[in-house]
Amino acid sequence: MSNPRAIDKLADELWLAIFKISIEEGRLRWDNAIPIHYPTFFGTTPFTLDGVCKGWRCICLANTSLWDTIYMRFPPYERDEDDDYLFTVTSNFIACVDALQLWLERAGERDLSIFLDLQEQCVSLDFADAAAMRIPRLVVEHAGQVRRLETVLSAEWYHVFSGVEFPILEKLNLWTPEMYPSNGEFDGGGELEKVTTGPLDLRSCPRLASVEMHGSYRDHNCVVLPWIQIRDVKATWVQPLVYPEILDLMPNIRRCNLFGDPMYIDLEGSRLEDAERFEQMGRRRGEWGLEELEVSMDCVFIKLILDHSPLSLKRINLRPNTSLDPIRDATFLRSITPFSATLNSLSIDGYFFNDFETVIGALIQLKSLVSLQARIGTEERGVDDNFLDQTLCKSEVLPSLKTLAIRTTKLQFTWDTLQLVLGNRGYSKDSERTQCEVIQDLELTGTESEGWMEPTTPERVALLRSYVADGLRLSIGYVHRSQAYGSPPSPSWF
Repeated sequence: MSNPRAIDKLADELWLAIFKISIEEGRLRWDNAIPIHYPTFFGTTPFTLDGVCKGWRCICLANTSLWDTIYMRFPPYERDEDDDYLFTVTSNFIACVDALQLWLERAGERDLSIFLDLQEQCVSLDFADAAAMRIPRLVVEHAGQVRRLETVLSAEWYHVFSGVEFPILEKLNLWTPEMYPSNGEFDGGGELEKVTTGPLDLRSCPRLASVEMHGSYRDHNCVVLPWIQIRDVKATWVQPLVYPEILDLMPNIRRCNLFGDPMYIDLEGSRLEDAERFEQMGRRRGEWGLEELEVSMDCVFIKLILDHSPLSLKRINLRPNTSLDPIRDATFLRSITPFSATLNSLSIDGYFFNDFETVIGALIQLKSLVSLQARIGTEERGVDDNFLDQTLCKSEVLPSLKTLAIRTTKLQFTWDTLQLVLGNRGYSKDSERTQCEVIQDLELTGTESEGWMEPTTPERVALLRSYVADGLRLSIGYVHRSQAYGSPPSPSWF
């Protein structure tokens, strides 16, 4: 008899751990997918694993913990050849609903995280059809176990969910197809079909703290949530005036994420009216717990949203839409400086400032800033000695800074200035202690390989590596313009 293979000797507990890792990787792929791109999902599910062999099937069926995170993508209905608005259910769709029912049964009594993707099919699915109606009913049958729910929720399903108690639901992500543009495309040519059915009463969710919805909360006038207990809000495909709506509805929020509606760019009349309304409202006063604000819109409304925000923000993450701001003069940075007393983290991505003086003037005022990510540079000028002399070489500028990532066009500073920066920020060989915090992460990267710093020498490399040995995470070199902060440079300067 041949000796058994090592893999055949693995205990069931080890296989279970491997299965959980594999399924978790699938879930992370799901979370990181961009819905508007409708990516094909290639993830491992428990059904994938229990179909491999008898041994694996026994392990899967014996462990409900493998089944408590459900992510399913449903196929479309079949469109009628003569009527574009008539759809017929397919056997594949019914099979997916059957699989959802089986998945829920195999999870036993465990707490559930449910992710149901019908977004790609939202214009080719009859939500009132008996097969489609099974989906909300299956979810409601397990309402007492649902901790997280992410799903398309058609207005046709409101009556199934309305008034149902979800006692442990903590995070809710709703995408209502009736809020989709009538022409089926987010291209500026369609108008949102407002929800007219209802109501959808989800106030019986005592633990609900995080909500994501597409479209205006005002337009979702049939959705009622326990607004006062919401702490984390994400609003996608929205126009700027949704922000004051959110503050009115949810006075106890801590984090707010706004992703702008691309169609709004073309609505010039509405843009002017909305800008006037923001200016009339002014800043929110009083005591607020709002600590984090993330905005993806054009610079005009980023400025207005910042000017409307209460002076409680600790973290600001901005991704400006550059199509309406070709000048990139850093004007909206002036709307960040009023938060200097509380702000400890600022990240601005996808947007190169070209007004060095305005940027420097803003940085000088941000005394509490601990983390900074920003891009600055023009075709002629990148981060140079003058910029560093006025910022990082001065202990009174950004004195609390510990993490810095600057993306520029050209790396034009000299070795001597870099030494001054590192010495001032805690890596001096002198015994004198600087007045500012020791920097822990320093990233200086350029997008143009021309105009590099002066060449390295073995002595310089050895000195920089000694700083790294002392705890500094240092990154200097060339990266592609589209790469995220934190991407390793290739090539690196040292």
